[in-house]
Amino acid sequence: MPSVETSITQPLYWNTALNVPDPVLWMDFRTGLSAKPALTITGSNGTIRNGQGNIQTTSANEARLDHDSSGVPIGILIEEARTNECIRSAAIDVSPWQVSLASVTSNQGASSDGGTNADKVDYTSNTSARLFQTTGATATSKTYTLSWYAFADSARDIRVRLDSTSSGTLNTVNYTTEVQRFTYTRTFGGGDLADVTIQFFNDATGDTTPWYIWGVQLEEGASPTSYIPTTAAAVTRAADVESTSDVTWFNSSAGTWYIRGKFGSASTSAHALVTLDDGGTTDRFYFERDASENINFSTTHSSDTDGASEGAAVIAADTAVSILGAYADDDVQAGVDGTASAGDTSAAIPLADTMTTLRLGADSAGNYWNGHIEVVGYWPQRLETSPELFLAELTKAG
Repeated sequence: MPSVETSITQPLYWNTALNVPDPVLWMDFRTGLSAKPALTITGSNGTIRNGQGNIQTTSANEARLDHDSSGVPIGILIEEARTNECIRSAAIDVSPWQVSLASVTSNQGASSDGGTNADKVDYTSNTSARLFQTTGATATSKTYTLSWYAFADSARDIRVRLDSTSSGTLNTVNYTTEVQRFTYTRTFGGGDLADVTIQFFNDATGDTTPWYIWGVQLEEGASPTSYIPTTAAAVTRAADVESTSDVTWFNSSAGTWYIRGKFGSASTSAHALVTLDDGGTTDRFYFERDASENINFSTTHSSDTDGASEGAAVIAADTAVSILGAYADDDVQAGVDGTASAGDTSAAIPLADTMTTLRLGADSAGNYWNGHIEVVGYWPQRLETSPELFLAELTKAG
Protein backbone atom coordinates (compact mmCIF):
# COMPACT_ATOMS: atom_id res chain seq x y z
CA MET A 1 0.00 0.00 0.00
CA PRO A 2 1.74 3.16 -1.12
CA SER A 3 1.82 6.31 0.94
CA VAL A 4 1.34 9.77 -0.50
CA GLU A 5 1.87 13.11 1.13
CA THR A 6 -0.75 15.80 1.57
CA SER A 7 -0.26 19.54 1.46
CA ILE A 8 0.05 21.54 4.69
CA THR A 9 0.47 24.80 2.82
CA GLN A 10 -2.11 27.23 4.18
CA PRO A 11 -3.21 30.71 3.13
CA LEU A 12 -1.31 33.61 4.69
CA TYR A 13 -4.58 34.56 6.29
CA TRP A 14 -5.06 33.53 9.88
CA ASN A 15 -3.24 36.16 11.90
CA THR A 16 -4.47 39.19 9.97
CA ALA A 17 -8.09 38.17 9.45
CA LEU A 18 -8.84 36.15 12.58
CA ASN A 19 -6.04 36.89 15.03
CA VAL A 20 -5.36 33.16 15.44
CA PRO A 21 -2.19 31.11 14.86
CA ASP A 22 -1.52 29.13 11.71
CA PRO A 23 -2.91 25.57 11.70
CA VAL A 24 -0.52 22.68 12.34
CA LEU A 25 -2.44 20.56 9.82
CA TRP A 26 -3.79 21.87 6.53
CA MET A 27 -4.74 19.39 3.79
CA ASP A 28 -6.28 21.00 0.70
CA PHE A 29 -7.13 18.21 -1.70
CA ARG A 30 -8.12 20.67 -4.40
CA THR A 31 -4.43 21.42 -4.88
CA GLY A 32 -3.23 17.82 -4.86
CA LEU A 33 -1.02 15.66 -2.69
CA SER A 34 2.40 17.12 -2.03
CA ALA A 35 3.55 17.26 1.61
CA LYS A 36 3.21 15.62 5.02
CA PRO A 37 1.57 13.87 6.86
CA ALA A 38 1.67 10.84 4.56
CA LEU A 39 -1.66 9.17 3.83
CA THR A 40 -1.92 5.43 3.24
CA ILE A 41 -4.41 4.90 0.42
CA THR A 42 -6.11 1.72 -0.80
CA GLY A 43 -8.87 1.18 -3.33
CA SER A 44 -9.54 -0.18 -6.81
CA ASN A 45 -11.83 0.24 -9.82
CA GLY A 46 -12.64 3.82 -8.89
CA THR A 47 -13.40 6.62 -11.33
CA ILE A 48 -13.07 10.40 -11.23
CA ARG A 49 -13.47 13.32 -13.57
CA ASN A 50 -10.11 14.62 -14.77
CA GLY A 51 -8.98 18.20 -15.40
CA GLN A 52 -10.96 18.23 -18.63
CA GLY A 53 -14.13 17.10 -16.83
CA ASN A 54 -14.07 13.62 -18.38
CA ILE A 55 -14.66 10.40 -16.47
CA GLN A 56 -11.59 8.18 -16.17
CA THR A 57 -10.62 5.13 -14.14
CA THR A 58 -7.98 5.60 -11.44
CA SER A 59 -5.15 3.20 -10.76
CA ALA A 60 -5.31 0.79 -7.80
CA ASN A 61 -4.47 2.53 -4.51
CA GLU A 62 -4.56 5.97 -6.13
CA ALA A 63 -6.11 8.98 -4.41
CA ARG A 64 -9.30 9.90 -6.25
CA LEU A 65 -8.66 13.63 -6.72
CA ASP A 66 -11.84 14.63 -8.48
CA HIS A 67 -13.13 17.50 -10.63
CA ASP A 68 -16.55 18.67 -11.68
CA SER A 69 -17.82 18.40 -15.25
CA SER A 70 -16.07 21.69 -16.07
CA GLY A 71 -12.71 20.43 -14.81
CA VAL A 72 -12.69 22.46 -11.57
CA PRO A 73 -11.02 20.58 -8.64
CA ILE A 74 -13.53 19.49 -5.97
CA GLY A 75 -11.33 17.48 -3.59
CA ILE A 76 -10.80 13.83 -2.81
CA LEU A 77 -13.66 11.37 -3.43
CA ILE A 78 -14.15 8.69 -0.76
CA GLU A 79 -16.82 6.00 -1.16
CA GLU A 80 -17.86 2.64 0.21
CA ALA A 81 -17.55 -0.56 -1.81
CA ARG A 82 -20.21 -1.01 -4.47
CA THR A 83 -20.77 -3.46 -7.35
CA ASN A 84 -22.08 -2.57 -10.80
CA GLU A 85 -24.32 -5.51 -11.68
CA CYS A 86 -24.99 -4.23 -15.19
CA ILE A 87 -22.93 -6.12 -17.80
CA ARG A 88 -21.49 -4.17 -20.77
CA SER A 89 -22.15 -0.85 -19.09
CA ALA A 90 -20.88 1.12 -22.10
CA ALA A 91 -21.59 -1.34 -24.92
CA ILE A 92 -25.36 -1.28 -25.16
CA ASP A 93 -25.38 -2.81 -28.65
CA VAL A 94 -24.27 -6.30 -27.56
CA SER A 95 -25.55 -9.13 -25.34
CA PRO A 96 -26.79 -9.32 -22.61
CA TRP A 97 -28.54 -6.13 -23.77
CA GLN A 98 -31.65 -6.84 -25.83
CA VAL A 99 -34.18 -4.78 -27.76
CA SER A 100 -37.80 -5.16 -28.78
CA LEU A 101 -39.23 -2.93 -31.51
CA ALA A 102 -36.01 -0.93 -31.36
CA SER A 103 -32.41 -0.87 -32.59
CA VAL A 104 -29.06 0.17 -31.09
CA THR A 105 -26.04 1.53 -33.00
CA SER A 106 -22.70 1.73 -31.22
CA ASN A 107 -20.54 4.82 -30.67
CA GLN A 108 -22.77 7.50 -32.17
CA GLY A 109 -22.84 10.28 -29.58
CA ALA A 110 -20.89 12.22 -26.97
CA SER A 111 -20.06 10.27 -23.80
CA SER A 112 -18.95 11.47 -20.38
CA ASP A 113 -15.51 9.90 -20.81
CA GLY A 114 -14.73 12.57 -23.42
CA GLY A 115 -15.28 10.31 -26.43
CA THR A 116 -18.12 9.54 -28.81
CA ASN A 117 -18.92 6.24 -27.14
CA ALA A 118 -22.61 6.73 -26.38
CA ASP A 119 -24.80 4.23 -28.24
CA LYS A 120 -27.77 5.44 -30.28
CA VAL A 121 -31.21 4.01 -29.50
CA ASP A 122 -33.96 4.16 -32.12
CA TYR A 123 -37.47 3.19 -31.05
CA THR A 124 -40.30 2.41 -33.44
CA SER A 125 -43.51 4.35 -32.85
CA ASN A 126 -44.80 1.51 -30.68
CA THR A 127 -45.14 2.56 -27.05
CA SER A 128 -43.93 -0.91 -26.00
CA ALA A 129 -40.58 -0.48 -27.74
CA ARG A 130 -37.83 -1.13 -25.22
CA LEU A 131 -34.17 -1.67 -24.41
CA PHE A 132 -33.53 -4.11 -21.57
CA GLN A 133 -31.08 -6.37 -19.72
CA THR A 134 -31.66 -9.13 -17.18
CA THR A 135 -28.79 -8.90 -14.72
CA GLY A 136 -27.44 -11.37 -12.19
CA ALA A 137 -28.51 -9.17 -9.29
CA THR A 138 -30.66 -10.94 -6.69
CA ALA A 139 -33.75 -8.80 -6.06
CA THR A 140 -35.34 -10.33 -2.97
CA SER A 141 -35.88 -7.72 -0.23
CA LYS A 142 -33.10 -5.48 -1.55
CA THR A 143 -32.89 -1.88 -2.73
CA TYR A 144 -31.18 -1.11 -6.04
CA THR A 145 -30.32 2.14 -7.75
CA LEU A 146 -30.03 2.38 -11.53
CA SER A 147 -28.04 5.22 -13.08
CA TRP A 148 -27.06 6.09 -16.65
CA TYR A 149 -25.82 8.97 -18.82
CA ALA A 150 -28.10 9.99 -21.69
CA PHE A 151 -29.30 12.71 -24.07
CA ALA A 152 -31.46 12.94 -27.19
CA ASP A 153 -31.40 14.66 -30.57
CA SER A 154 -34.20 16.86 -29.25
CA ALA A 155 -36.22 16.93 -26.05
CA ARG A 156 -38.13 13.72 -25.47
CA ASP A 157 -39.26 11.36 -22.69
CA ILE A 158 -38.58 7.71 -22.00
CA ARG A 159 -39.95 5.47 -19.26
CA VAL A 160 -37.76 3.34 -17.00
CA ARG A 161 -38.36 0.66 -14.41
CA LEU A 162 -36.65 -2.20 -12.56
CA ASP A 163 -38.44 -5.56 -12.67
CA SER A 164 -38.21 -8.91 -10.91
CA THR A 165 -41.05 -11.33 -10.21
CA SER A 166 -43.14 -8.17 -9.94
CA SER A 167 -42.92 -5.23 -12.32
CA GLY A 168 -41.71 -1.91 -11.01
CA THR A 169 -43.49 1.40 -11.42
CA LEU A 170 -42.77 3.12 -14.73
CA ASN A 171 -40.97 6.39 -14.14
CA THR A 172 -40.91 9.05 -16.86
CA VAL A 173 -37.50 10.60 -17.54
CA ASN A 174 -37.04 13.82 -19.50
CA TYR A 175 -34.11 13.91 -21.92
CA THR A 176 -32.66 17.08 -23.43
CA THR A 177 -29.79 17.61 -25.84
CA GLU A 178 -27.41 17.89 -22.85
CA VAL A 179 -25.66 14.81 -21.47
CA GLN A 180 -26.97 14.18 -17.94
CA ARG A 181 -26.83 11.40 -15.38
CA PHE A 182 -30.23 9.98 -14.44
CA THR A 183 -31.17 7.71 -11.52
CA TYR A 184 -34.02 5.42 -10.53
CA THR A 185 -34.33 3.47 -7.24
CA ARG A 186 -36.56 0.55 -6.30
CA THR A 187 -36.92 -1.54 -3.14
CA PHE A 188 -37.96 -5.10 -3.95
CA GLY A 189 -40.22 -7.28 -1.81
CA GLY A 190 -39.71 -10.72 -0.33
CA GLY A 191 -41.65 -12.26 -3.19
CA ASP A 192 -39.34 -10.84 -5.86
CA LEU A 193 -37.35 -14.01 -6.52
CA ALA A 194 -36.19 -13.34 -10.08
CA ASP A 195 -33.02 -11.41 -10.88
CA VAL A 196 -33.33 -7.69 -11.56
CA THR A 197 -34.19 -6.64 -15.12
CA ILE A 198 -33.38 -3.12 -16.34
CA GLN A 199 -36.09 -1.76 -18.67
CA PHE A 200 -36.00 1.39 -20.84
CA PHE A 201 -39.38 1.85 -22.59
CA ASN A 202 -40.53 4.30 -25.22
CA ASP A 203 -42.75 7.08 -23.94
CA ALA A 204 -46.52 6.97 -23.96
CA THR A 205 -46.73 8.86 -27.29
CA GLY A 206 -44.51 6.53 -29.33
CA ASP A 207 -41.80 9.15 -29.89
CA THR A 208 -39.22 8.10 -32.52
CA THR A 209 -36.61 10.77 -31.70
CA PRO A 210 -33.20 9.02 -31.35
CA TRP A 211 -31.54 9.06 -27.94
CA TYR A 212 -28.08 8.10 -26.70
CA ILE A 213 -26.93 6.11 -23.67
CA TRP A 214 -23.61 5.37 -21.93
CA GLY A 215 -22.37 4.29 -18.52
CA VAL A 216 -25.25 2.21 -17.16
CA GLN A 217 -24.93 1.16 -13.52
CA LEU A 218 -27.07 -1.03 -11.26
CA GLU A 219 -25.88 -1.08 -7.65
CA GLU A 220 -27.35 -2.24 -4.39
CA GLY A 221 -28.13 0.82 -2.30
CA ALA A 222 -30.65 3.63 -1.98
CA SER A 223 -28.50 6.21 -3.76
CA PRO A 224 -26.01 6.22 -6.65
CA THR A 225 -22.25 6.32 -6.30
CA SER A 226 -19.62 7.09 -8.92
CA TYR A 227 -19.59 5.16 -12.16
CA ILE A 228 -18.00 1.67 -12.22
CA PRO A 229 -17.26 0.49 -15.81
CA THR A 230 -18.01 -3.14 -16.69
CA THR A 231 -17.40 -5.38 -19.69
CA ALA A 232 -18.10 -9.13 -19.56
CA ALA A 233 -18.89 -9.37 -15.83
CA ALA A 234 -20.04 -7.36 -12.85
CA VAL A 235 -17.29 -5.24 -11.26
CA THR A 236 -16.82 -4.27 -7.60
CA ARG A 237 -15.18 -1.01 -6.63
CA ALA A 238 -13.29 -1.54 -3.38
CA ALA A 239 -13.92 0.85 -0.52
CA ASP A 240 -11.62 3.86 -0.48
CA VAL A 241 -9.34 3.98 2.55
CA GLU A 242 -7.42 7.19 3.33
CA SER A 243 -5.71 7.18 6.71
CA THR A 244 -2.50 8.05 8.53
CA SER A 245 -0.84 6.97 11.76
CA ASP A 246 1.17 10.21 11.88
CA VAL A 247 -0.82 12.15 14.46
CA THR A 248 2.07 13.95 16.16
CA TRP A 249 0.33 17.26 15.42
CA PHE A 250 -2.66 16.37 17.63
CA ASN A 251 -3.38 17.82 21.08
CA SER A 252 -5.72 15.64 23.13
CA SER A 253 -6.68 18.32 25.67
CA ALA A 254 -7.92 21.05 23.31
CA GLY A 255 -8.17 21.77 19.62
CA THR A 256 -10.14 23.16 16.71
CA TRP A 257 -10.97 21.42 13.42
CA TYR A 258 -11.98 22.93 10.09
CA ILE A 259 -13.39 20.66 7.38
CA ARG A 260 -14.87 21.53 4.01
CA GLY A 261 -16.68 18.82 2.09
CA LYS A 262 -19.60 17.78 -0.05
CA PHE A 263 -21.94 14.83 0.38
CA GLY A 264 -22.87 12.93 -2.77
CA SER A 265 -26.57 12.02 -2.47
CA ALA A 266 -29.52 12.28 -0.10
CA SER A 267 -29.43 9.52 2.50
CA THR A 268 -31.30 8.44 5.62
CA SER A 269 -28.20 6.69 7.02
CA ALA A 270 -25.34 8.16 9.04
CA HIS A 271 -22.07 8.76 7.17
CA ALA A 272 -18.62 9.32 8.70
CA LEU A 273 -16.72 12.40 7.54
CA VAL A 274 -13.49 12.55 9.57
CA THR A 275 -12.43 10.37 12.52
CA LEU A 276 -9.44 10.47 14.84
CA ASP A 277 -9.40 7.35 17.03
CA ASP A 278 -7.35 4.83 19.00
CA GLY A 279 -7.94 2.07 16.46
CA GLY A 280 -11.61 1.48 17.26
CA THR A 281 -14.84 3.22 18.22
CA THR A 282 -14.43 3.35 22.01
CA ASP A 283 -12.27 6.49 22.09
CA ARG A 284 -12.41 9.01 19.27
CA PHE A 285 -13.10 12.48 17.89
CA TYR A 286 -15.81 12.08 15.25
CA PHE A 287 -17.54 14.11 12.54
CA GLU A 288 -20.57 12.62 10.81
CA ARG A 289 -23.58 13.50 8.71
CA ASP A 290 -26.41 11.87 10.64
CA ALA A 291 -29.59 10.23 9.41
CA SER A 292 -31.39 13.58 9.66
CA GLU A 293 -28.74 15.17 7.39
CA ASN A 294 -27.15 17.26 10.15
CA ILE A 295 -23.43 17.48 10.82
CA ASN A 296 -22.46 16.22 14.29
CA PHE A 297 -19.14 16.58 16.10
CA SER A 298 -18.67 14.29 19.09
CA THR A 299 -16.00 13.04 21.48
CA THR A 300 -16.18 9.48 22.77
CA HIS A 301 -14.40 8.32 25.92
CA SER A 302 -14.43 4.62 26.94
CA SER A 303 -17.42 3.96 24.64
CA ASP A 304 -19.40 6.82 26.17
CA THR A 305 -20.15 9.72 23.82
CA ASP A 306 -19.66 12.39 26.47
CA GLY A 307 -19.42 15.39 24.20
CA ALA A 308 -21.72 16.00 21.27
CA SER A 309 -22.66 19.07 19.28
CA GLU A 310 -25.04 19.04 16.34
CA GLY A 311 -24.46 21.42 13.47
CA ALA A 312 -27.23 23.96 13.08
CA ALA A 313 -27.87 23.37 9.38
CA VAL A 314 -29.21 20.46 7.36
CA ILE A 315 -26.56 19.46 4.83
CA ALA A 316 -27.97 19.29 1.32
CA ALA A 317 -26.60 16.75 -1.14
CA ASP A 318 -23.97 17.91 -3.63
CA THR A 319 -23.41 21.22 -1.83
CA ALA A 320 -20.02 22.10 -0.33
CA VAL A 321 -20.16 23.19 3.32
CA SER A 322 -17.63 24.50 5.85
CA ILE A 323 -17.62 22.74 9.22
CA LEU A 324 -16.13 23.73 12.58
CA GLY A 325 -15.42 21.42 15.51
CA ALA A 326 -13.81 22.84 18.66
CA TYR A 327 -13.16 21.05 21.94
CA ALA A 328 -11.68 21.27 25.40
CA ASP A 329 -12.72 19.58 28.63
CA ASP A 330 -16.42 20.35 29.26
CA ASP A 331 -16.53 22.25 25.97
CA VAL A 332 -17.49 20.68 22.63
CA GLN A 333 -18.99 22.77 19.84
CA ALA A 334 -19.77 22.40 16.15
CA GLY A 335 -20.82 24.86 13.47
CA VAL A 336 -21.77 24.83 9.82
CA ASP A 337 -21.26 27.68 7.33
CA GLY A 338 -20.89 30.34 10.00
CA THR A 339 -23.74 29.18 12.24
CA ALA A 340 -22.62 27.68 15.54
CA SER A 341 -24.57 25.03 17.40
CA ALA A 342 -25.32 24.95 21.08
CA GLY A 343 -22.18 23.57 22.68
CA ASP A 344 -21.89 20.68 25.12
CA THR A 345 -20.54 22.06 28.41
CA SER A 346 -20.35 18.75 30.29
CA ALA A 347 -18.16 16.89 27.84
CA ALA A 348 -15.46 14.45 28.87
CA ILE A 349 -12.85 14.03 26.14
CA PRO A 350 -10.54 11.01 25.80
CA LEU A 351 -7.52 12.57 27.50
CA ALA A 352 -6.14 9.30 28.91
CA ASP A 353 -6.25 7.46 25.58
CA THR A 354 -3.70 7.80 22.81
CA MET A 355 -5.15 8.67 19.44
CA THR A 356 -3.38 6.62 16.76
CA THR A 357 -5.23 6.97 13.46
CA LEU A 358 -6.73 9.77 11.38
CA ARG A 359 -9.34 8.46 8.92
CA LEU A 360 -10.76 10.56 6.12
CA GLY A 361 -14.25 9.81 4.85
CA ALA A 362 -14.73 6.78 7.09
CA ASP A 363 -14.64 5.41 10.61
CA SER A 364 -13.14 2.19 11.95
CA ALA A 365 -16.53 0.45 11.75
CA GLY A 366 -16.77 0.91 7.98
CA ASN A 367 -19.22 3.82 7.72
CA TYR A 368 -18.29 5.89 4.68
CA TRP A 369 -18.78 9.51 3.66
CA ASN A 370 -19.69 8.73 0.02
CA GLY A 371 -18.70 12.20 -1.08
CA HIS A 372 -15.84 14.68 -1.39
CA ILE A 373 -13.51 16.27 1.13
CA GLU A 374 -11.90 19.51 0.01
CA VAL A 375 -10.01 20.66 3.11
CA VAL A 376 -9.06 19.32 6.55
CA GLY A 377 -7.39 21.77 8.94
CA TYR A 378 -6.46 21.53 12.62
CA TRP A 379 -5.25 23.88 15.40
CA PRO A 380 -3.89 22.38 18.67
CA GLN A 381 -5.84 24.84 20.82
CA ARG A 382 -9.47 25.71 21.47
CA LEU A 383 -9.55 28.97 19.52
CA GLU A 384 -11.08 31.86 21.41
CA THR A 385 -12.46 33.53 18.29
CA SER A 386 -16.24 33.24 18.25
CA PRO A 387 -17.34 30.21 16.21
CA GLU A 388 -19.70 32.32 14.12
CA LEU A 389 -16.99 34.75 13.03
CA PHE A 390 -14.35 32.07 12.69
CA LEU A 391 -16.41 29.85 10.46
CA ALA A 392 -17.78 32.71 8.42
CA GLU A 393 -14.25 33.89 7.69
CA LEU A 394 -13.07 30.37 6.87
CA THR A 395 -15.97 30.00 4.48
CA LYS A 396 -14.84 33.16 2.68
CA ALA A 397 -11.31 31.80 2.51
CA GLY A 398 -12.59 28.55 1.01
